[in-house]
Amino acid sequence: DQITTLFETTIRNIPAIDLWQHGRSSFRDTVHHHILHYTPIPFILPAFPCKSSNLAKVSGVAPDKGEELALRTLYDFCLQVDEIYAPGGRVIIVSDGHVFSDLIGVDDEVVDTYGQLLAQMRTGITGPSDQHLLQFLSLPDLLQPSNFPTALLPKSEPQTLVSTTHTPEADLCRTILTSTCGTTPSTLRSELNDPTSPTLALYRGFSKFMLEDLSTHPSFTTLSKKQQKKTASKVAWEMVLRNQAYSNLVEALFPFAVRLSIHAHSNAGPKFGIRMLQGSVKVVRNLRSILDGVEGGEEEAGLHVPTPWHNVVCRVTGREGWVVCKRSVLLEGVKEGRIKMGWVEGHLEAGEGGYYVIEK
Repeated sequence: DQITTLFETTIRNIPAIDLWQHGRSSFRDTVHHHILHYTPIPFILPAFPCKSSNLAKVSGVAPDKGEELALRTLYDFCLQVDEIYAPGGRVIIVSDGHVFSDLIGVDDEVVDTYGQLLAQMRTGITGPSDQHLLQFLSLPDLLQPSNFPTALLPKSEPQTLVSTTHTPEADLCRTILTSTCGTTPSTLRSELNDPTSPTLALYRGFSKFMLEDLSTHPSFTTLSKKQQKKTASKVAWEMVLRNQAYSNLVEALFPFAVRLSIHAHSNAGPKFGIRMLQGSVKVVRNLRSILDGVEGGEEEAGLHVPTPWHNVVCRVTGREGWVVCKRSVLLEGVKEGRIKMGWVEGHLEAGEGGYYVIEK
């Protein structure tokens, strides 16, 4: 129960509708399975895909202070598990970057570079002796595409909804994923026809979120508002299909792991939502909240708690703690003459991410 209570009081996200009282026993039973066998407890987390392609949200393509704070939260959790249980715990981050990269406007090579830099930052945070506590697995790591009998796959070209540069390996992985682990379009269609279906809510959330996320992408800026909405809906459809396929893959490969998520789940199980940006971190939506030091963060489009890859981190001069917001909030403040903004470069090899400094 100590590890369950630790999770409950540290990284667990508390959504508007929280059913943790129903999911707690499931969480505890999964942990207990590993304790019975005296093995490390694996916590599986699909996350850290890549930075958003929308520079109104993020600082660039590389990990920054946001990723650092998130990794430190996960590392601290693992250290606390180690204090309770000798074999310890491991957070295994299964990056979904290549699952969605061609849909979210990010080149496959950019995803690869992000993953490499993130691993470098991780080692800077944990040191070489503890880097096993935070492990990274990409879609190619999970599927090992070079060993897959490609003759069994359907002969179809990847669908292009958003203009990005693909790598053959990532395309092959996406085909393997959807062909072997995915649901059928007809099944998804029937789910979306059910007004009470959580899949319908996810689809609508993806549609709204991607309409905003792709708003500055070259594939979108030339489209009419109506065409943008239509494309965002098509992207959302494909994202739901792949999301289901990836969830099935992770469940098949890690059947006895504790399944964590950045999405705002009800915590009834089998997935449990976590909040990686916490403690002295305030999540805000507008400049007034930054200047007043008032938290005003919300779940992004009802999809997930605020993440490093859709935001920037800044520090207000003369004030403790960190502020997380969209980059556009800061740019607007500079344009209006209400703040001055500077950038502090990070040192990834030392586990330090870059961030903005704000002066009133």
